[in-house]
Amino acid sequence: MDIFGEAKKAFQLLADGAVQQADYLKLQARLGKLDEEKQRQLVEVGKRAEELWQARQIKDRTLDILMKRITDIDEQMDALRQEIIKHAQQEESDSGESSS
Repeated sequence: MDIFGEAKKAFQLLADGAVQQADYLKLQARLGKLDEEKQRQLVEVGKRAEELWQARQIKDRTLDILMKRITDIDEQMDALRQEIIKHAQQEESDSGESSS
């Protein structure tokens, strides 16, 4: 085989490798999108399970434990929100006093 034939063969191998790599990346991207969609659906399932649990339509020991944790987190978040409001009001009153 002459040098041009060798170069053509090498170029074809590179091109084939690039096509395979592009196909692989497309498959990975599709897999990633499907996984993201699955995660969104799991969030929706969790929201629905919470609704059913609160309505006492689901009774499950593991779900009870998880929902208790969520309730505790909600209470902590509410307390932090109240602190933030209190802090903002304090800053507002402090700045009002100093500008007088």
